[in-house]
Amino acid sequence: MLAIAAALNFTTRRKVLVFSETKAIVQALPAESLAANLVEPVQGSAGCRLATKEFLHYLLLSADNQKCLLIIDEVMTSRLDPNGCSAATGIKADLMSLGKYVGDGMTFGAFGGRRDIMEVFDPEISGLQSTS
Repeated sequence: MLAIAAALNFTTRRKVLVFSETKAIVQALPAESLAANLVEPVQGSAGCRLATKEFLHYLLLSADNQKCLLIIDEVMTSRLDPNGCSAATGIKADLMSLGKYVGDGMTFGAFGGRRDIMEVFDPEISGLQSTS
């Protein structure tokens, strides 16, 4: 997933925290090793489990404290609000992934985020490689 690659590149760290026992995992890892917290606001393949507002806020605060990125996977939920499902909880991710509806139903996805992170993909900045 390019969003994870962007987080690893931007932070120069090697570990990514995924939806799970977040508090225990964050405490077990050295703070400087975590590149990103990645979460789906609604886990589709896990039985449509909704992440609580408190859980999402914990991940945001954790990302701020750990100086890592918060990536919200809105593939299933981004069509619910122009700013994604997580916007309803007041969460603004560093990176957000979007679903195939952005390609009018074709197998297509996209991600975007903070300007300083996304600049790595700008083909007009010298020294960067852009591919299609």
